Amino acid sequence: GLGALLRAARRACAAPPKAEGGVCDALVGGAPELPLSLLLTASNANIGGPATACALAVGCGWEGLKTPALLVGNLGYAVATPLAILMFRCLR
Repeated sequence: GLGALLRAARRACAAPPKAEGGVCDALVGGAPELPLSLLLTASNANIGGPATACALAVGCGWEGLKTPALLVGNLGYAVATPLAILMFRCLR
């Protein structure tokens, strides 16, 4: 429930561990270890956009990830919007 989600968010913000390879290792033969804070912020920028990614970075105290969150989120908008318009015109 909501309590479990909040506990997981607090753990992620408190001390972000390194991400484990797992499936990535099996698929690509060894993914570089990236900080979980970076992965969470990048994922949030791709799914929720720049505002929510920046809010996550600030809320968790990852001050160095504010600017990348805004840049990646806006880059996603800049790339995806023309592609979506093109797809709409092709499928219409």
